[in-house]
Amino acid sequence: MRRRGFTLIEISTIVVILAMIAAITYPSLASVVKSQRIRSYLQDVERLTTDARGIAVQTGQTVSLASDGEGSFQIRASSEDDSGEGQVFEQIAPVQGISATSFRLGADDIGADEWEIRFYEDGTADPGGVLLTEASSTWALVIEPKTGRGRVQRGELPDTTLTEWEAGDYVRRS
Repeated sequence: MRRRGFTLIEISTIVVILAMIAAITYPSLASVVKSQRIRSYLQDVERLTTDARGIAVQTGQTVSLASDGEGSFQIRASSEDDSGEGQVFEQIAPVQGISATSFRLGADDIGADEWEIRFYEDGTADPGGVLLTEASSTWALVIEPKTGRGRVQRGELPDTTLTEWEAGDYVRRS
Protein backbone atom coordinates (compact mmCIF):
# COMPACT_ATOMS: atom_id res chain seq x y z
CA MET A 1 0.00 0.00 0.00
CA ARG A 2 1.39 3.35 -1.07
CA ARG A 3 0.96 6.52 1.05
CA ARG A 4 0.27 9.91 -0.40
CA GLY A 5 2.07 12.99 0.83
CA PHE A 6 5.48 14.64 0.83
CA THR A 7 8.69 13.28 2.18
CA LEU A 8 10.86 15.19 4.63
CA ILE A 9 13.43 15.82 1.89
CA GLU A 10 10.81 17.37 -0.42
CA ILE A 11 9.47 19.65 2.31
CA SER A 12 13.01 20.67 3.35
CA THR A 13 13.87 21.50 -0.27
CA ILE A 14 10.81 23.76 -0.60
CA VAL A 15 11.62 25.54 2.69
CA VAL A 16 15.22 26.17 1.58
CA ILE A 17 14.07 27.55 -1.79
CA LEU A 18 11.55 29.89 -0.10
CA ALA A 19 14.22 31.07 2.35
CA MET A 20 16.58 31.87 -0.52
CA ILE A 21 13.88 33.83 -2.37
CA ALA A 22 13.09 35.79 0.81
CA ALA A 23 16.77 36.55 1.39
CA ILE A 24 17.13 37.86 -2.15
CA THR A 25 14.00 40.05 -2.18
CA TYR A 26 14.14 41.49 1.36
CA PRO A 27 16.86 44.15 0.76
CA SER A 28 15.12 45.55 -2.30
CA LEU A 29 11.75 45.51 -0.56
CA ALA A 30 13.24 47.34 2.44
CA SER A 31 14.71 50.04 0.21
CA VAL A 32 11.35 50.51 -1.56
CA VAL A 33 9.60 50.96 1.79
CA LYS A 34 12.26 53.45 2.96
CA SER A 35 12.05 55.38 -0.32
CA GLN A 36 8.26 55.59 -0.07
CA ARG A 37 8.46 56.78 3.54
CA ILE A 38 10.90 59.56 2.57
CA ARG A 39 8.79 60.58 -0.45
CA SER A 40 5.67 60.76 1.72
CA TYR A 41 7.47 62.89 4.33
CA LEU A 42 8.72 65.35 1.69
CA GLN A 43 5.20 65.66 0.26
CA ASP A 44 3.86 66.32 3.76
CA VAL A 45 6.45 69.06 4.33
CA GLU A 46 5.50 70.70 1.03
CA ARG A 47 1.80 70.35 1.85
CA LEU A 48 2.36 72.16 5.16
CA THR A 49 3.38 75.31 3.29
CA THR A 50 0.17 75.19 1.27
CA ASP A 51 -1.87 74.62 4.42
CA ALA A 52 -0.11 77.47 6.26
CA ARG A 53 -0.87 79.87 3.42
CA GLY A 54 -4.48 78.69 3.28
CA ILE A 55 -4.98 79.11 7.03
CA ALA A 56 -3.51 82.63 6.91
CA VAL A 57 -5.79 83.66 4.04
CA GLN A 58 -8.92 82.04 5.55
CA THR A 59 -8.46 83.32 9.09
CA GLY A 60 -7.06 86.73 8.17
CA GLN A 61 -4.20 86.32 10.62
CA THR A 62 -0.49 85.69 10.29
CA VAL A 63 0.54 82.07 10.84
CA SER A 64 4.01 80.57 11.07
CA LEU A 65 5.74 77.44 9.89
CA ALA A 66 8.43 76.42 12.37
CA SER A 67 10.78 73.49 12.93
CA ASP A 68 12.37 71.97 16.00
CA GLY A 69 15.56 71.17 14.06
CA GLU A 70 14.96 67.42 14.24
CA GLY A 71 12.69 67.25 11.19
CA SER A 72 9.40 68.03 12.91
CA PHE A 73 7.44 70.95 11.45
CA GLN A 74 4.33 72.72 12.71
CA ILE A 75 1.93 75.43 11.64
CA ARG A 76 0.95 77.75 14.45
CA ALA A 77 -0.66 81.12 14.97
CA SER A 78 2.02 83.79 15.22
CA SER A 79 2.23 85.16 18.72
CA GLU A 80 2.18 88.88 19.32
CA ASP A 81 5.19 88.79 21.65
CA ASP A 82 7.40 86.60 19.40
CA SER A 83 7.51 83.90 22.07
CA GLY A 84 6.58 81.30 19.43
CA GLU A 85 3.75 80.01 21.63
CA GLY A 86 0.72 80.27 19.35
CA GLN A 87 -2.12 77.83 18.67
CA VAL A 88 -0.83 74.79 16.77
CA PHE A 89 -2.96 74.10 13.68
CA GLU A 90 -1.04 71.16 12.22
CA GLN A 91 2.26 69.35 12.59
CA ILE A 92 4.21 66.46 11.13
CA ALA A 93 6.63 64.19 12.91
CA PRO A 94 10.18 63.59 11.74
CA VAL A 95 11.11 60.54 9.71
CA GLN A 96 14.03 58.43 10.85
CA GLY A 97 17.07 59.12 8.72
CA ILE A 98 16.10 62.62 7.54
CA SER A 99 17.36 65.67 9.37
CA ALA A 100 17.01 69.40 8.85
CA THR A 101 20.60 70.62 8.60
CA SER A 102 20.43 74.21 7.44
CA PHE A 103 17.85 76.94 7.94
CA ARG A 104 17.56 80.15 5.98
CA LEU A 105 15.36 83.17 6.58
CA GLY A 106 15.74 85.72 3.82
CA ALA A 107 19.49 85.97 3.16
CA ASP A 108 20.52 84.81 6.62
CA ASP A 109 21.50 81.31 7.68
CA ILE A 110 20.09 80.91 11.17
CA GLY A 111 19.59 78.27 13.83
CA ALA A 112 16.65 75.90 14.01
CA ASP A 113 15.26 77.57 17.11
CA GLU A 114 15.08 80.94 15.33
CA TRP A 115 13.64 79.67 12.04
CA GLU A 116 10.03 80.71 11.57
CA ILE A 117 8.49 81.49 8.21
CA ARG A 118 5.47 83.76 8.48
CA PHE A 119 2.54 83.46 6.08
CA TYR A 120 0.40 86.58 5.78
CA GLU A 121 -3.31 87.05 5.19
CA ASP A 122 -2.66 88.45 1.68
CA GLY A 123 -1.14 85.10 0.60
CA THR A 124 2.49 86.17 0.77
CA ALA A 125 5.22 84.83 3.02
CA ASP A 126 8.69 85.51 4.31
CA PRO A 127 11.40 84.18 2.00
CA GLY A 128 13.33 81.24 3.37
CA GLY A 129 13.99 77.56 3.28
CA VAL A 130 15.28 74.45 4.98
CA LEU A 131 17.87 71.94 3.84
CA LEU A 132 16.79 68.33 4.49
CA THR A 133 19.39 65.58 4.26
CA GLU A 134 19.42 61.80 4.32
CA ALA A 135 22.61 59.75 3.98
CA SER A 136 23.32 60.45 0.30
CA SER A 137 20.44 62.73 -0.70
CA THR A 138 19.69 66.40 -0.14
CA TRP A 139 16.43 68.30 -0.61
CA ALA A 140 15.57 71.94 -0.11
CA LEU A 141 12.20 73.26 1.04
CA VAL A 142 12.01 76.70 -0.57
CA ILE A 143 9.31 79.27 0.25
CA GLU A 144 8.38 81.65 -2.59
CA PRO A 145 7.56 84.96 -0.86
CA LYS A 146 5.33 86.56 -3.52
CA THR A 147 2.98 83.59 -3.76
CA GLY A 148 3.49 82.11 -0.30
CA ARG A 149 3.97 78.69 -1.86
CA GLY A 150 6.60 76.18 -0.89
CA ARG A 151 8.25 73.50 -2.96
CA VAL A 152 10.67 70.70 -2.23
CA GLN A 153 13.46 70.31 -4.74
CA ARG A 154 16.58 68.19 -4.96
CA GLY A 155 19.87 69.84 -4.14
CA GLU A 156 21.11 72.70 -2.01
CA LEU A 157 19.17 75.70 -0.74
CA PRO A 158 19.07 78.40 -3.41
CA ASP A 159 19.39 82.09 -2.63
CA THR A 160 16.05 83.03 -1.10
CA THR A 161 16.53 86.78 -0.99
CA LEU A 162 13.74 88.60 -2.71
CA THR A 163 13.02 92.05 -1.44
CA GLU A 164 11.38 93.63 -4.49
CA TRP A 165 7.61 93.37 -4.37
CA GLU A 166 5.07 93.88 -7.13
CA ALA A 167 4.88 97.64 -6.65
CA GLY A 168 8.65 97.81 -7.07
CA ASP A 169 9.29 98.96 -3.52
CA TYR A 170 11.72 97.30 -1.20
CA VAL A 171 9.86 96.00 1.79
CA ARG A 172 10.95 94.15 4.90
CA ARG A 173 8.21 92.56 6.93
CA SER A 174 8.62 92.33 10.66
